[in-house]
Amino acid sequence: MGEASRQGVVVEAVLFFVGPGWDQAPLNPRSNVDGTPDVGAKGYLSLDSSALLARQEAYARKLVAELSRYDNVFFDLCNEPWFYD
Repeated sequence: MGEASRQGVVVEAVLFFVGPGWDQAPLNPRSNVDGTPDVGAKGYLSLDSSALLARQEAYARKLVAELSRYDNVFFDLCNEPWFYD
């Protein structure tokens, strides 16, 4: 982010996206050892799992806290949430 700022590059930080990248998503239970609930790609963007929602909130807060010091970032909460409609 620092180098991007020095180069004048604006970066979009997407907090949540499922789509074809679900297999590599950090909150996919097959991608981590934290016991994340397995709600599937469609359930990932719902509010059905309070345990998953708590992890999503923590993840979003951490990412925003780390990146908010940069002047070249904008946040996209959820990219293409209609992907599974």
